[in-house]
Amino acid sequence: MKLVRGLHNLTELGDNARRGTHGNGRQAAGCVLTVGNYDGVHLGHQHMIRVLQQRAHELDCESAVLVFEPSSKEFIDPVGAPPRLTRWREKYVALAALGVDRLVTLRFDDEIRAMTPQCFVDQLIVDGLSARHVVVGDDFRYGAKAEGNVHSLRTACERRGVGVEQLTPFMVDGVRVSSTAVRERLERGDCDAAARLLGRRYRMVGRVSHGHELGRT
Repeated sequence: MKLVRGLHNLTELGDNARRGTHGNGRQAAGCVLTVGNYDGVHLGHQHMIRVLQQRAHELDCESAVLVFEPSSKEFIDPVGAPPRLTRWREKYVALAALGVDRLVTLRFDDEIRAMTPQCFVDQLIVDGLSARHVVVGDDFRYGAKAEGNVHSLRTACERRGVGVEQLTPFMVDGVRVSSTAVRERLERGDCDAAARLLGRRYRMVGRVSHGHELGRT
């Protein structure tokens, strides 16, 4: 899986696509894109990726996932933001295992936060990534103050010749699968229920910090 970091690399990627190359002489065909947090890479996310890959196959182009670091909630409210299910590295590994062609990671900052929905579509989705088709969930929000929704995305994208596909919620046992739903089950200690939404047992990866070594005594 290719990794693209930063707006400057995104601009170069878009320029290469418009010139008809990937920067290495091969023809560029844009991409089929999805945008989201992908925290947990749960069954709902996995379903989204399957549709993404199918559309990329149909259009003979790459599948791409756009995520932001930190998340918008972490940037705006670091204290009140929900705890992460997965760190960025875990997210990268999970998306690579699912066969995503390209992961684009952009830093969420004041510039991104101030983007109007129209600028978000023009500068990031169309000019930056040369997306040919976008796949999102029904609750997708974007742009300054999260004013953009699926309806405005479809209007803005179709004006630029980009298709938009809205997926219905992915359900398991009558429950809408979401990062929030997984978090709620972990918070109450129901790891089995969380695993049913994740499609795997939950695990946490982190660095080991040495303490006072009292356990040795």
